[in-house]
Amino acid sequence: MKLLIERKANVFALSDSLGENILHILTEIPPDEQSQDDLFNFINYLFSLPTLDTTQLLTQQSSTFQDTPLLAAAQFCSFPIVQQLIKFKSPINHIDSLQNSILHCASLNRDFPIIFNLFHHYILKINFN
Repeated sequence: MKLLIERKANVFALSDSLGENILHILTEIPPDEQSQDDLFNFINYLFSLPTLDTTQLLTQQSSTFQDTPLLAAAQFCSFPIVQQLIKFKSPINHIDSLQNSILHCASLNRDFPIIFNLFHHYILKINFN
């Protein structure tokens, strides 16, 4: 992936047949400790690129459930990945087509550190309507 990016391939504008971009796909990889560390480092690399349109990357919705990469991360990843996407200004108030919020997605993952930290740090910013 880094080679494609370094060779100026516009991998960020691409989406698959479900409308998912590179962040959707990366955050849906079954987690293990090494893959989460690699994903964390790769996301840092992506967001260090000066030409990256981070808004489009973070807010693109899949065509199936209209979920964002942050919702996918809350369902499939560890808290450091979710926290990292929030740090890069991923919208935390997005609701998918099934009416799932970030808290719903984290609950599906049964990831209590994500749920606890969302309540502790972001509860006043999450829209429950």
